[in-house]
Amino acid sequence: MEKQNLLCFLLSCCFFLLPLLSDIQGVQGSYSGQYHRHGGGGVYGFHPKKLFVFGDSYADTGNLPKSFPGWQVPYGITFPGKPEGHFSDGRVLTEFLAKYLGLKSPVPYAMRKHKRKLARYGMNFAYGGTGVFNTTVAVGVPNMTAQIDFFQNLLKESACKKSELKSSLSLVTVSGNDYTTYLAEGGSAQGVPSFVARVVNQIAVNMKRIHDMGVTKVAVGAIEPLGCLPEVTFVSSFQRCNETSNAFAILHNSLLQQAVAKLNSECKDSGAFIILDLYDAFDSILNRNAETENESVGSLLDSTFPNDSSFFYSNEGFPSYITRVVNQIAVNLKRIHDMGVRKVAVKAIEPFGCLPEFTVANSFQQCNETANTLAKLHNTLLQLAVAKLNSESKYPGAFIILDLYDAFVSVLNNKETAVKFESPILKPCCFGTSIGYRCGSLNAKGEKMYTLCDNPNATFFWDNVHPTQAGWRVVFFYLKSKFEKS
Repeated sequence: MEKQNLLCFLLSCCFFLLPLLSDIQGVQGSYSGQYHRHGGGGVYGFHPKKLFVFGDSYADTGNLPKSFPGWQVPYGITFPGKPEGHFSDGRVLTEFLAKYLGLKSPVPYAMRKHKRKLARYGMNFAYGGTGVFNTTVAVGVPNMTAQIDFFQNLLKESACKKSELKSSLSLVTVSGNDYTTYLAEGGSAQGVPSFVARVVNQIAVNMKRIHDMGVTKVAVGAIEPLGCLPEVTFVSSFQRCNETSNAFAILHNSLLQQAVAKLNSECKDSGAFIILDLYDAFDSILNRNAETENESVGSLLDSTFPNDSSFFYSNEGFPSYITRVVNQIAVNLKRIHDMGVRKVAVKAIEPFGCLPEFTVANSFQQCNETANTLAKLHNTLLQLAVAKLNSESKYPGAFIILDLYDAFVSVLNNKETAVKFESPILKPCCFGTSIGYRCGSLNAKGEKMYTLCDNPNATFFWDNVHPTQAGWRVVFFYLKSKFEKS
């Protein structure tokens, strides 16, 4: 049943997250470059002047066409008050990072010709629904390799001077769309480890590529606890996370840690590659919220993992799958760095076993530890890959990991902040009224087929997969504390 629930979640993500593309370059619309201040903070002592972003819906600020959910009501209801291509009610990770750095949010690549002046702050190449490889979540959306190609072309066109990359930071986000595609296409349990490994390996390749381009610091986000997303927890009335889904994130994050560690060990620049632990951030927030309600600490992530883990570890193909993913990430990171970006940041996978998509099964009360285990494994390999990239780079710390796993965990547990979200914390603010509908859905009569909470600022999740602006604010508060301690 765990496996069936996971498959149902992944298939539903394909429907929910991103309808099929008809025209990737057809994105127009306003872009304000908001949320700017001078004298920003630093990332492990590094103060970049430009920010380049690669990845998916956790970082996308308007690259997708207007047929996608991010451009539909009620998205953007909190900020800027209307839909502008963000997969939230307001600001997302990219904008909080830019604000912290004292920069304007980098202009979306699709709007570059209309906002040329904003290019001096960097550029956002992230597309919602994309992955390290091609995905079924958003057919035709540029994967990470293609996004880096866009960046490389801009350098060739002299749209961005390579000399400026020495004072730049690159953010790389990977939120699990590759794994959604793997299962949606009939991938076997035996092959999961090898595929996750392949994804992480490619992430490492990408990180190194970005760093080799000249980017000083490359930060990658760990995958969030996928089993705690509303899309998963709705089957439990948002009461419990799905451990099978979280196992994906754990495995991914474990491999990611190894990959990032390897990158750093091979890089001459100390700490060029870093991980943003979204998994731990999500997990901490979810479990702290439970603690304030007299529940035992960690109860949301109290797992059936010891029993479920044998399902994954008993199959030889699973580790290699994750290795493949992390290896590709490393390839991408190196590619970006080789282009001249001084710092490349990659996101660790968040604890996706805590996403509403999984926790719906237990009324949003409990995360799924099996799924979170996968995220942890991915992030572990990513750490190794980033460490290797850094060891091979001539610039200290060129590659950085944004630990979204740890950030999500901290937020969900409310360990790092006094903010307390409404209970159950796993329940999203906006979701479809029945199967087949999502946040923003309308029926043939134009009637709303979704419910919307009264106060998005009191909820952590916006829809079945994405945090609210308030959720992202607390997650970034956690990440920022890590930057300042190092």
